[in-house]
Amino acid sequence: MLKVIAILGDVNGLAPLLAEELEEVFPDFKFYCYKRIPDLFLDIHSRMPCLIITDIKSRGMDGCELLRALRAKPAHDQIPVLVLIDYPIEFNKEYAARLLKIGFAGVLEKPYDIDAVCAAIKKLLNMKKTILVLDDVNIYGELLQIEFQDMGYETHSLQLKLPGYHWTVANHPALIITDILSPDMDGLTFLKLIRATDETKDIPVIIVSGAADKNREQALALGASGVIQKPYDLFEIRKTVKRILDPNVEPLQSRAKANKRIIIAAKFIGWGPSFAVDLKKHGYDVTVVESFDTMQDYLTRIRYDLVIPTNDDTLKGDHLPERITELRLKYPKLAIVVMSDCADMKIAIDYLKRGVDDSISVPFGSENAIETIDRVLQSKSAST
Repeated sequence: MLKVIAILGDVNGLAPLLAEELEEVFPDFKFYCYKRIPDLFLDIHSRMPCLIITDIKSRGMDGCELLRALRAKPAHDQIPVLVLIDYPIEFNKEYAARLLKIGFAGVLEKPYDIDAVCAAIKKLLNMKKTILVLDDVNIYGELLQIEFQDMGYETHSLQLKLPGYHWTVANHPALIITDILSPDMDGLTFLKLIRATDETKDIPVIIVSGAADKNREQALALGASGVIQKPYDLFEIRKTVKRILDPNVEPLQSRAKANKRIIIAAKFIGWGPSFAVDLKKHGYDVTVVESFDTMQDYLTRIRYDLVIPTNDDTLKGDHLPERITELRLKYPKLAIVVMSDCADMKIAIDYLKRGVDDSISVPFGSENAIETIDRVLQSKSAST
């Protein structure tokens, strides 16, 4: 039977959007969305969610009201509630602490980061997988520990291989990452020992080496799940770990495109949805909305890397330059590419002066447009 997670608080369809993203990461869970507290309580007995995710405030509901209602019923008072707030936690630590004190199981900020939501779910439901890192240089272990915690994994770090072997037998981690050189035992000998022990023979092992090409063939022959060059490419590490521990999640495609979110304000214009399909084929996460106003509403709740407003009359095109200026001032790091049905050079220059990163005229060649998107996002990534 699938476990159930309830999501409460639906503003312009953001709850279904969050549910859709979470279903890709948690295929063994069923996600139900509710707009009002009474709607949730109509189903709570039959569906018995193991977790509830709620806005602190939304139309027709209040997160604190939900928490009080749950705690008043013995059958439901143990259901953990994860709350999303509209303010950066870094600048509102006292407020977040008060929410935890009154009984919320976790607090996250909006616009939400899907990795942070997934990590919170794994933590609250005790779903975290453990990774053992073996490296005689302690700073490497600390670096990977930070990375894997951000990905939602527990990490245990040791410097020597023999203590690592005994810890593995006792704790059975989901994955081991080990270097080659070590004062007590080299990484390939450690791999042989892991494969020769019944309790540990099925645990995947990633070998990291300063001479990865030299060690690759032997490591794979001994049963390594991957071989990575050292010093670490953190993107390569994350991609390999995801492939091994979360095979049901769609693999990352490239540094430029992985987890990049794009929102297009052109739902009722022919090129909007069709261009979104092309962008998705190239690895981007794309949302299409009907208006500039709706796009701005989404930006307050979800982190996007690039926006594509349109200079179409149905979207108040006459006022688009002024609105672009406001958008740039509010989101200085956001990439902005304007799709316009007018190729007038003066208009294009005006957009650039207002902070637009690039503009593309329609009708356009899809590949050329995607190349522009790629270039803009790569440029933004390099500058941050």
